[in-house]
Amino acid sequence: MLIFENIKLALSAIRINKMRSFLTMLGMIIGISSVISIVSLGDTMRSLIADEYKNFGSNLAASYIMSSNDYYGDNELYTFEDIDKIKETFGDQIAYIGSGSSTTAKIKNSRTILDASLEGLSENPEVYKKLEIVYGRMFSNQDITKKRQYIIIEDKTAKKLFGNENAVGKILRAQVDQELMELTVTGVYKNTDSALRKLIGGSSKRERAYVPETIITSPDGQFWSIYISTADGVDMNQFRTSFQKYISKIKNVEPQNVQYETAQEEMASIDGMMKIL
Repeated sequence: MLIFENIKLALSAIRINKMRSFLTMLGMIIGISSVISIVSLGDTMRSLIADEYKNFGSNLAASYIMSSNDYYGDNELYTFEDIDKIKETFGDQIAYIGSGSSTTAKIKNSRTILDASLEGLSENPEVYKKLEIVYGRMFSNQDITKKRQYIIIEDKTAKKLFGNENAVGKILRAQVDQELMELTVTGVYKNTDSALRKLIGGSSKRERAYVPETIITSPDGQFWSIYISTADGVDMNQFRTSFQKYISKIKNVEPQNVQYETAQEEMASIDGMMKIL
C-alpha cells in the first residue's frame, strides 16, 4: 500500500508542478545526451588519430639529442656521417633513415610561378612517405644517392603549371634561396590526406612537392633531429636501448640525453588523453 501511495503522490506532484517537472526532465535529457555525444565524439577522434598514425607507420620514430647547456654543440646535432654510421651498425634493422630536411622555393614554368614547400626524401622513400602516385614513379635509391634533379608534384600543381595533370618528364625551374634548379618531374601524386590531417596541417597556400634530400642539403650539414623507421619484426624497445647507447658513444653524450620518440608512444599518449576526456 505504501508503494502505491508514494506513486500517487509523485504523479500528483508532477501534475501540480508541470513546468518544474518539464524542466527537470529536459535537464536530464540534455545531460544524458551530452554525455553520450561526448563519449561518441571521443571514440571517433581516437579512431581518426589511430588511423593517422597507421598512415605514418607505427615503426617510425624521431631522434634528437637534448642539449646539456643553453646552446647545441656539434656533438648534439646529427650529420650525414652519423646517419651512415647508424646504417652500417644497425643494417637490416632499419628500413628508413633520413634528416627530414625541407625548404621553401618558387617553382615555375613559363610565366606561372608558385610558392612551394620541398620535402626531402632519403633512400627507401616509400617506407617514410606513402604517396598515391597517379602518374610516373617514386624516386629510386639511385635517384637519391646520385643527387638527381628530380621532383614529385601534386596533380593540382601539375595542372596549374602545365595545364595537364600528367606532367611526367616535364621540366620546371625551382628558385631555392639563391640557387636556380631545373627539376624533372618523375611522378605526380594525388593528395589523400584526411580532413583531420589537413586541419592539423593548417591552411598553407604553398604547393607541396618532394625531392631527393641530397639536392637540398649540404654533405656537411647538421640536423637537430633524424627520422628512423625500423624494419618489421624489430623489437622497438630493444632497438631504442641499443640506439641510445650507440649514439651516446659516438656523440659523447649521456644516454638519457638521446631522445627516441616513436609514433606508437605518441599514439598511446593521445589515446590516454582522449580516454580521460
